[in-house]
Amino acid sequence: KPKPDYYTLTAKNETPGQAAYTKKTLQIIAQFDVVLRSSSILTAGVYDSRDRLIETIFERRMFQPGKHRIDVTFDAETYGAGKYIIRLSNAERVMQEKKVMAEE
Repeated sequence: KPKPDYYTLTAKNETPGQAAYTKKTLQIIAQFDVVLRSSSILTAGVYDSRDRLIETIFERRMFQPGKHRIDVTFDAETYGAGKYIIRLSNAERVMQEKKVMAEE
C-alpha cells in the first residue's frame, strides 16, 4: 500500500454551529527515508514557490552510515497557503525533495 509523501495538521473550528473541520493547514509533516553508505552532513530546508529558502529545519547535522527515517515538521501557518518544497541535501546535491501544499 503506498504511503503518503506528507501529512498535514489542520485547524479545528470550535465555534458553535459552525463546521468543526477547516482546511487551514497548521503544520506539514514529511518523512525522508535515506540509506547512507558513509557518514554524511545533511541539511533540510523549506523553499517557497519561487525557490527561495524560507525556513531551515536543520543545518549541517551529522548522520552515521545506515538507514535513517528523518521526520521534518514545517509550521505552514507562519507562511500561509501555497506550494512549498521540503528538501534534504548534502554538500554536493539535493538528495530528496517533497512538494507539499498548505491550504487556507
